[in-house]
Amino acid sequence: MNFKPWVVIGLTVVLGLPLSQAKEAAPLRLRFVTAPFPPLMYFDERRQPTGPTVQLLQEACARLAWTCSVEMMPWRRALRTMELGAADGIFTISASADYARQLYVSVPVTASELEFFRQAGDSWVFHGDNRELVGRVLGVQEGTLAASVANAMIRDMRGSQLMAEADVRTVLRKLSAGRYGSRGLALLPARVARRIIAEEHLNSLEFAGAAQRSAGSFGLLRTRVSAQQAGQFDQVLYSLCKEGRTAELFKPQGIEPLACAHPS
Repeated sequence: MNFKPWVVIGLTVVLGLPLSQAKEAAPLRLRFVTAPFPPLMYFDERRQPTGPTVQLLQEACARLAWTCSVEMMPWRRALRTMELGAADGIFTISASADYARQLYVSVPVTASELEFFRQAGDSWVFHGDNRELVGRVLGVQEGTLAASVANAMIRDMRGSQLMAEADVRTVLRKLSAGRYGSRGLALLPARVARRIIAEEHLNSLEFAGAAQRSAGSFGLLRTRVSAQQAGQFDQVLYSLCKEGRTAELFKPQGIEPLACAHPS
């Protein structure tokens, strides 16, 4: 993922203060963007963003006396919104170098398994050797950890191809319809993919092996918050975890929380 230089939007600069001090002096009002990833984040009956990750963010912001809003949109548009500087935060993301250049990446708050899916009738199973992907077409959601993992797995691999789509649902529909050909696969977050397969009755798709476990974090725009504020955010997330509040939010959705990560 290649971020462009981002524009600072909506930052009140206090007269006579350097920018870093102005960040500390101005009350924070942050706009976060994300995409629907049930059951972590989704729309409620009033079409408002909800889910345990959204609730965790709002509770962390409340403890810091920050005003945080959340807007849910397709992931491709969420990434583009960040690139344009029209949002102050995004979730959930991985602690990759691409993100870290432009964002303060929080302590991990969620975890998911990345799994391969195949069409029925294809006997392919991933056993942990990337060479098993030679000649395969791999569908992923662009801009995600799965896309980064898949790209690394097939880099410089002759005959292999990566197909980046706007969202998980599109990947699964195309795989089911044979749009990736007879050697097509998908690499996706397991919980999200399995839920969509069940909802849409995509019975022609099968599990084809686990790739790795991924951790998800919040990202805060470096030009919008200071390092000190990012550290305070991490400390609050850690406190919510140690108090058991994070587990209370995630367990009703059948999600086991991560071990509490102490801020570095």
